[in-house]
Amino acid sequence: MNSQLQAAIENLYSVFTRYPLNPHMEGSPLHSDLLTWNRTLTTQPLRELSVDHLGIFYFKVMTTWGSVDDFRHFLPRIFDLLATLDTGWEEWVALDKLKYGCWQTWPTSEQNAVQDYLLALWNELLTSESEIADVAFIDYFPAIMNVYPNVKSLLSIWSKFNSPKSIKRLIDFVLRRSEMILGSKQVSVFDNSAEPGVLFFCWLTSKRTIGTLTTIFFQNPEAEYSAQLSDLIQLLEATNQA
Repeated sequence: MNSQLQAAIENLYSVFTRYPLNPHMEGSPLHSDLLTWNRTLTTQPLRELSVDHLGIFYFKVMTTWGSVDDFRHFLPRIFDLLATLDTGWEEWVALDKLKYGCWQTWPTSEQNAVQDYLLALWNELLTSESEIADVAFIDYFPAIMNVYPNVKSLLSIWSKFNSPKSIKRLIDFVLRRSEMILGSKQVSVFDNSAEPGVLFFCWLTSKRTIGTLTTIFFQNPEAEYSAQLSDLIQLLEATNQA
């Protein structure tokens, strides 16, 4: 985990410390285990809660269990665990809780802390040398795009990284979801807004991006990803000619 991401996580804990633990969170009457669930979240300090402790809460919070303030209490730990890229959670659901909680109406310090975290997580996905980032990218990328307030800036950052890892992740993401991305102009089946998919499509099929990818291909003809990169370039060029 890069230092930027570590600092962003620490800032989340600091900024959201104003929201106390509510050991009696209310929920749907259909949840017969509500008392047990609440007790589970009071057995450990916030920073020591595990993926298993929060596995039900992150999914149900604000819909059938707990309030937006309850979400804000646990948000630092939820996002801390997400940064490991190995929770087994549905990343889209976890990050989309921000939208459900109307996070862009929260105090400026909270909005800034969340935005800094999302940006740091994005940079981690682009630069990490870990194999787990290779696997996680395909789900984390659209989940971040769904909630980050400036998609163009995310894509601009990506344009600056030409490392083998970032190129391989772009190739893998697009080729595995080519019909959705190039046909439907979506980055996920969960898209509830057209903007991220359209912006990504425009960036991906732009002459600048195709030119950059072509240059990388000719500069690295023996790279392990060269064949797939060639396939991607041809696909993007064919899309523009259609």
